[in-house]
Amino acid sequence: MTPKALAQSKAFLVGLHYLETGYFWEAHEVLEPVWMALPESGDHRSLVQALIQFANAQLKLEMGRPKAAQRLCEIVRGLLIKVNEPVVLNVEVRQILSELDSFQQRL
Repeated sequence: MTPKALAQSKAFLVGLHYLETGYFWEAHEVLEPVWMALPESGDHRSLVQALIQFANAQLKLEMGRPKAAQRLCEIVRGLLIKVNEPVVLNVEVRQILSELDSFQQRL
């Protein structure tokens, strides 16, 4: 599947919806196969991996593990910094970074 097709796939769209609505475990589970279907390097894979790890970070906070959440946030930031394009798979990288900043302020 091409990155464009994956961006429009039900799995990717449902994964984003789960992430946005607080179903972090489900987001991770749905987005992981999308991540695995992408080429091994590049902006698309980095973005999806960042979304998966961001879901994990939010889940860890819900589980009362703020240190684990903070560690995962640093992984997310590192992945997003590697992304060269401002919009990848119809997702604005700057928006995810902003959400990450807001989340980390709660830790």
